[in-house]
Amino acid sequence: MGADFSKYRDEVLRLRQMGISTPEICGQLGLSSDIVIELIIGASSIPPIIQEPEKHFSTRPRGRPRQVWEEAKVEKVFDLLSRPATVLGYRSQLWTLPRLVEGAAKHQLGLSKRMLRRYLTRLGLTFSDQLEQCSCKLPLELNEVGHSKSAMLYLVREFHAQDFGLEYLTPAVALVGLTPSNRIALAVHHRHRVLTDFVEFFLRELLVLHADKHIVVVVPGKGEYRCERLRQFVSGFRRLHLYELG
Repeated sequence: MGADFSKYRDEVLRLRQMGISTPEICGQLGLSSDIVIELIIGASSIPPIIQEPEKHFSTRPRGRPRQVWEEAKVEKVFDLLSRPATVLGYRSQLWTLPRLVEGAAKHQLGLSKRMLRRYLTRLGLTFSDQLEQCSCKLPLELNEVGHSKSAMLYLVREFHAQDFGLEYLTPAVALVGLTPSNRIALAVHHRHRVLTDFVEFFLRELLVLHADKHIVVVVPGKGEYRCERLRQFVSGFRRLHLYELG
């Protein structure tokens, strides 16, 4: 092969590496097939044609496997909470941590009390964290209630499924009651917002949950209409007491 064709060697090899066929190379460079083949054979080394593996882009949300695992668990727990705790034979329909552990075991969710407590803490579901989020201090007259043997003090907050990272869950709201010692009572309804009737249901069930105690409930102010409704509701129960924050 003459020197006139050696200048095509690199271009022929480049096209060959790209997977271009010999006839196509001939057409692009204006060379005969004999010359192209001779250039290819005459190369000291021909790098193999490397095809990059096809990339598959997952639609799965980014995140650590543990995070995805936890989200799946929380969604199942949220579904469990939407049922009354009476399905386990309890009188009150509210869920407590021990009841939730029992329900999770029955449905084979693989969640221990320690795991649930750790997750609730990470969500900020502790008495002190929620009180801080209310930007309020506990009234002085209630400080002793938390240590009383005859009364239970609950800070009651409302949440949406999105607050727990469940963006795609059927619209649901939750009421969470927390004591100064971080005992917890929960209920979930599949609604877009928390209705006053749901709050009244929750307070009534707290009385059932603690049948031998006075219940002191602290709630953030949610508008005059709801506050007035709750005042009227509470007035019908000797053991139920309401304090409004803010």
